Formats: sequence, structure tokens, C-alpha cells
Amino acid sequence: MKKSNVFVIHPFKEQKDIIECTNLVYKNFKHFKFFILKNDVDDWEGIAEKEIMNSELVLAFLTSADNYTDNMRIEKKIAEENKKQIIEIQKGDREKCPEKIKDALEPWTEENLKIEILSEGDKELLERQYRTLIDSSESLITRRQTTGDRYATICCAILTIIGTIIVLSDLDSGFTPLVATILSGTGIFISWSWFRFIKSLGKINRSKYRIIQIMEKELPAKMFYAEWKDMTNPIGGGYKSYSEAEKNTPIIMMILFIGVFGLCLLMLYNNWDSIVNFFG
Repeated sequence: MKKSNVFVIHPFKEQKDIIECTNLVYKNFKHFKFFILKNDVDDWEGIAEKEIMNSELVLAFLTSADNYTDNMRIEKKIAEENKKQIIEIQKGDREKCPEKIKDALEPWTEENLKIEILSEGDKELLERQYRTLIDSSESLITRRQTTGDRYATICCAILTIIGTIIVLSDLDSGFTPLVATILSGTGIFISWSWFRFIKSLGKINRSKYRIIQIMEKELPAKMFYAEWKDMTNPIGGGYKSYSEAEKNTPIIMMILFIGVFGLCLLMLYNNWDSIVNFFG
């Protein structure tokens, strides 16, 4: 399981108690990886900023006065500027820390969402919200297809340029393998970005359809829920996520670029003297 980095804002004088609290949290959230800044380090503000930027979550353990110290305020400001989720734990609630974190991280259960819907008492408003969510989901699919086409075009163009350079240029010049190495390295980076893009949008879309299916329980027809049940029916052969299949394309591209990159490194090694002379 992938670890989630958690930065801990805390009063330095209570560090021992805070470590005990994080150990208690870890028993319930073993995928958390805590970073607790020591009080005797140099450039603590720079280190705090770096670690906060690399964190997915920030825990703030308040003082006995349920407040922030000066250093804690600086760390909180850094977290807010980087748009990090901050969960505040009052001193009197430290023993209930795991429950507080769970409530903060899992607020949108089906039951809670249903309560929010019913509290409106307005079916027309619910239908408008439903249509808005459908439209945003469809626009997300369109964006994924358009951006995926751009990534594919860029990757194919890079492969074409590399092939053309290798075929038409002098391989003994040293310049050719150097350019091909740079291009193939760029292709690896773009393929990885493409893979991460598909994975991210797939996660967003799953979240949207989960909420759509919950909202449909308050509507006359459950269209998307019925469609999903029909697609995933084992009798019909089951269903494989399009996102999972789509991720194969950037993986294949990445493998091709890695192979080309290795070949180019070999050519660089064999023509190192020519490269030195070229830049000399």
C-alpha cells in the first residue's frame, strides 16, 4: 500500500506527547507516514515548507489554550498557501485523534450524502445538481480523450524524429546520438505524465459516478446504476475499466522510449570521443 505523507504541526514543548498521539493514529491508519519536525534543527522553516509541500495531509495539534504558537502559525500559513488539508486536533481530543481524523477524511459516506440531499427538501434543485454532475462528468471524458490524443501525437512525433535522425544522420558524428538521447528521455517523461494523467482522471470520474448513483436513489429512474449493473454482470462477460485499458498505451510508449534511450546511451558511449571533439 502506498504511504501517505502527513506533516505534523505541533508545539515543540509537547513533542513527546505528540509522538504518542501519532503512534496511536498509526495503529488505525498504517498507510500514514508522519513527519515530526525536531525542535533543534537549523533552518526549520525551510525544512517545514519542503515537507509540507510533499505531504498529502497536515495534522495540527493545538496547545493547551487550543491555539497556535508563532512557529505553528508559520507552518499553518505554508500549508494553507499550498492548499493542503489541515485537520486540527484540540488538546482535549488527542485521545480521540483517530476518530477525528476518520471523520475529517471520510465525510461523504452514502448516508451523509443522502442526509444532505434530503435536508434540501427540493427535488427540482436535486435534479439540477444531478444534471450539473452529469455534464461535468461528460466534459471530463471529452477532456481525457482530447488530451490523450495530444499525448499520443507528441509521442509518435518524437519517435518519428528520432528514427529520422538515426537513419539520415551520421552516427559517428557524436551529435546524432546526443540529440536522440535527449529526445528519448523527453519521451519517457511525457509518457509517464500521460500515464499519471489517465490515472488521475479515472479516479475523479469514479468518484463522480459514485455520487451520481447515490443521488439516483432519490430520483424516479436509476439509469446509470442500471447501466453499471448490466455492464458488470458476469453472465455478459463482465466489464474492464476503460481507464485500465487506456493506461496500456502510455506504458507501451514508455517501454519503447526506454529501449531507444538505452540504445542511444550505447551509441553515446561508442562515440564519446566524437562528442568531446564536437563540443571542444
